[in-house]
Amino acid sequence: MSGNPHAYELLMVGVGQLVTGTGSIQERLLAAVQEFHALETAEFPSEETRHKFAYLMKALGIGSVGRDQVATSLADMSDDQAAQYARRIYDLFLDAAGDYFRSR
Repeated sequence: MSGNPHAYELLMVGVGQLVTGTGSIQERLLAAVQEFHALETAEFPSEETRHKFAYLMKALGIGSVGRDQVATSLADMSDDQAAQYARRIYDLFLDAAGDYFRSR
């Protein structure tokens, strides 16, 4: 299966929010998640990337609770905890980019 440009592009925009957005790490994390939350696990070609995406979505409560609850949960995170999730998003982006560019 080839890399998905849609997943790659949405994650790239999300990482851009983390890096260049204004506000606290929690606010930037929420902005990043809002960019790619609608992706489906099946949109990632590799099992490892699908697993990372599913874990991230479950850990953040995406899909199981409402948007306001996710925002509250992220706002209540410590800076260290939010930074850990930001790193997970960046790692997921790198995997998606690798999948996409290997398939080209």
